[in-house]
Parts: sequence; structure tokens; C-alpha cells
Amino acid sequence: MAVGAVLVVVGSTAAHASEAAVTSQVASAASGPGTITVTLTVPAVPLNDVDSASPFYSDITWLSSSGITKPGADGKFGPGNPVQRSAMAAFLYRSAGSPTFTAPTTSGFTDVAATDAFYKEMSWLAAQGITKPGSDGKFGPAGSVSRAAMAAFLYRFAGSPAFTAPTTSPFTDVATGDAFYKEMSWLAAQGITKPGSDGKFGPAGSVSREAMAAFLHRADTAGLLVR
Repeated sequence: MAVGAVLVVVGSTAAHASEAAVTSQVASAASGPGTITVTLTVPAVPLNDVDSASPFYSDITWLSSSGITKPGADGKFGPGNPVQRSAMAAFLYRSAGSPTFTAPTTSGFTDVAATDAFYKEMSWLAAQGITKPGSDGKFGPAGSVSRAAMAAFLYRFAGSPAFTAPTTSPFTDVATGDAFYKEMSWLAAQGITKPGSDGKFGPAGSVSREAMAAFLHRADTAGLLVR
């Protein structure tokens, strides 16, 4: 860079990367305009209950550095806690880049008030067709997300791509006639999940927050989080 050059940073960090490429413009009377690329490392927000020895440490760190989660008031992430359905809405909304969205003044769910935490995110989830009210009109915001439902959320988030489920289940505890069989099979086909050592998926089990970090990280790596 010539003496007298002016460095102007015009870029910003990317939505889904812990390292963001920032394009900077350099103007110099001696050498003329030029362009350099600077890579900035964006540190993850520290979470005081996540051990670096955790098998999900890199996934949780990615989730934090991507802005999809942040510590609670106590600085914790709660890795072993189940993901609530309202929190799932927030995770997916942020994974989509927190798009501009005006939530309706009247809730589309009988158990969600317009003043509730994550109301905007839950309304966005419904507007995208990723969820809809149950037969009773409810969303169940405080309920835990089952692993089967998580597969359905991610499949719809990815745009419900064309996919033919295999005639033989990839999991020993999931039958081809089960609800969300197609979505769970799709999840496995994308490499976002795989059977455990016992061949099971655990469809009725709750998704932990640390496991959700891994599912979202793998989905992002597969290019499925851009809508």
C-alpha cells in the first residue's frame, strides 16, 4: 500500500460464518484505486456452561458466532436442556438471516399472545409454512421439540425439496408408515443425522440444545440454511 493511501472498510460480517470476508477499498494518489480482502475472525460469545471437551463444542461455538444463539442472563446456553418450540422458531428465523417480517397484530395460534417472547419468530415460522396450528389452534410454545418434529421443521425450512423416501427405513426404530418418516429419512440422506450404534433415531425423544446446534451446523454445511 502506498504512503497516503486511504483504507475504507465497506463490508460486514456474513450471517453464517465465524470468519467473515470483508472487502476493503484502497484509494491512493500514487498508485490509483485498488481492492484488498481482509479476513476477520469473529469470536463466539462465551457460554460459561459449555466445556471445550464437549463433543458438540464446535457446533455450539458456531451457533453462537453465527448469532443464532447468545448466552442467557446467567451466561449459560443450557446444552443438555430440551429445545422449546418457541426457541426452535427463533433458531430457524435467525438461521434464515432474521429477514424483515412484520408479525400480525392478531396471533395465528390460540395459545400464543402477541406480547409473548418470540411471537414474531413463531408468526414468521407459520407464514413460511414451516408450521401451522394444530387441530385445537395451538402451537405449544413451551413444549419440547421431538426429534421427529425437528426433522420436519428442517425439511420444510429447506423448502420441502423433492425426495423419495426409501422403502426400507434407515433406522431400526422408525417404520416407513410413521409420521414424518419421509422427513427423517431425508435428514439422514443429507448427512445431518445418522443411526446411533443401536441403529436408532429416537423420534419421540426431545432434541437437546447441543444436539440442535449440531443439526443446524450440519444443515448449514450442506447449504440448507439459505432460504
